[in-house]
Amino acid sequence: MRLSVLRLRHFRNLAPQELTLPAEGVAIVSPNARGKSNLVEAIYYLETFRSFRGARDAQLVGFQADAFHVRGVVRDESDTELEIGAAYERSSRRKRVTLDGVPAGRLGDALGRVAAVVFSPSDVGLVSDGPHARRRFLDIVLSLNAPGYLDALQRYRHALAQRNAALKSAGAQQPVDVWDAGLVEAGSRVMDARRAWVER
Repeated sequence: MRLSVLRLRHFRNLAPQELTLPAEGVAIVSPNARGKSNLVEAIYYLETFRSFRGARDAQLVGFQADAFHVRGVVRDESDTELEIGAAYERSSRRKRVTLDGVPAGRLGDALGRVAAVVFSPSDVGLVSDGPHARRRFLDIVLSLNAPGYLDALQRYRHALAQRNAALKSAGAQQPVDVWDAGLVEAGSRVMDARRAWVER
């Protein structure tokens, strides 16, 4: 899938605009602090629905605006088009993701529709930071590329949180082993997918 059209409204400091992107690619050149990184961030937002710079959604809303809107049209090899939209409203703290104008049932249904890879200075953390940074990177890559991974990861995190809460409850009668089966099942799927990706 290739991004062919990008529409922006109130995203960071970028003026409302519609950009048509040629198939052969485009180079973005300008002096510093003119919005090049913000433009790349808007494109990446359509892939993961989060900022690659770690900013919260509210921080992406332009000055004196209540909401931002980002839309992209992607085209596959057979020229079939799909419009992906994302919006965030600061006052209601609500994010909305659409596919061809229809709200996505789950965020996971829309993840990875725009193929975008960002390499920035902060990515050095994959080497210099601890294993948490590498697991987070793997989780993002696999959520975008491996069917069922995001669901397994969410089930694993939920089971782990419930089990840990049960362990922390002083004198609680809640059995901890209730969460073990879900933890093992989802955890093994997560570990298998991570191992397969690393061994490729």
